[in-house]
Amino acid sequence: VCINTILAYSPAVKSNVLKDFSLLDLISIEQNGADLGEKMSNAFDFVFEQNSDSAIVMIGTDSPTFPVEYIEQAFDFLENDLDAVLGKSADGGFYLIGLRNSAPHIFADVKWSSAEVYEQITANIKNFKTVPDWYDVDTPDDLARLRDEFEKSIEAQKTAPETFRWLSANQSVFDSLPPVGK
Repeated sequence: VCINTILAYSPAVKSNVLKDFSLLDLISIEQNGADLGEKMSNAFDFVFEQNSDSAIVMIGTDSPTFPVEYIEQAFDFLENDLDAVLGKSADGGFYLIGLRNSAPHIFADVKWSSAEVYEQITANIKNFKTVPDWYDVDTPDDLARLRDEFEKSIEAQKTAPETFRWLSANQSVFDSLPPVGK
């Protein structure tokens, strides 16, 4: 299903983060654009320029435990002539977006980092499907939810072993976090 993995990184993290990925078989590109939508659109365009016949699925790095089956499902949907696939996040955004072709218009007029992102994106797409909802980690409550997921699910620990190891080794991060939903 997945031919290449591409890491689109922020220029500010290039030297600190990319060295950790140097042994992996991936292509890395620097993000460019005025806002998140333009950065995503440019990343999609870069990949489509490399191989215009492939569907592309982009995920965020702040949803470490979502099931890999959702990516596979997204690729399956895109093979059936859909324009796009989205995975809605609990905060009103999305954690996954897949496109069949370049579509910069879908990123237009979106108020990024707001609870309206998903609704605004879907208003810009005609022919799409969704994979199951998930959550991303943006706030202390989200981090507490991730902690609780790791405590309750060995599958989550296996899905994101490095994240689980780091959080386990840095328990003090959780000292000030409330239980989920409090």
